[in-house]
Amino acid sequence: MDPNTKGTQSTHIDSDNETEKVLDEGRDPVEYESVPVLLGSTTVDETLDPREGELDDIFLETCSFRLLVALRRIMHFVDAYSKKLAVEYHITGPQLICLYSIVKEGPLTLSELGRQVSLSTSTVNGIVDRLDYKGLIVRERKDRDRRKVLITATDTGKKLRSDAPFPLQDRLALAIAQLPELEQVSIALSFERVVEMMEIKV
Repeated sequence: MDPNTKGTQSTHIDSDNETEKVLDEGRDPVEYESVPVLLGSTTVDETLDPREGELDDIFLETCSFRLLVALRRIMHFVDAYSKKLAVEYHITGPQLICLYSIVKEGPLTLSELGRQVSLSTSTVNGIVDRLDYKGLIVRERKDRDRRKVLITATDTGKKLRSDAPFPLQDRLALAIAQLPELEQVSIALSFERVVEMMEIKV
């Protein structure tokens, strides 16, 4: 085969072992282990095809596709988790997050709860109203002038907290904590970069 003649290329994603294979007529498959590269590995495979620019373009296109698939899967997981909570426990994800914080850290004021769950006071107030309506928390005035309102979980709220599945972000935090420190930093930086790129610029 003439070395100056380029074969027809196609990209195939193997979902079982998560590698990208660049198939070229008359050539052996070239495998890219993309995960270590994305996570900051400094190991370089010197045996790869020398046509670096051409393969880099294919590699980057494949990475973009895999990122979009990963984001769609994340949204699917969040949606499935929310539906499970709504059907089986009659509570939403944000409500469960607030309930967890109230049970663990309470009694809490509205502003303290907002800081705990990284939500605005107005948003938390609406969530607390719904938790109160469901009988999962109670509001109590504790200080002398009775202006300070503390939020406490009821026995029903505590039971739901123990029965319901772990909040997604807590499960993710625990899983990430088991990874090597360098990998944790790389994941955090990558997610922050993705969020930055997705932000609507005004």
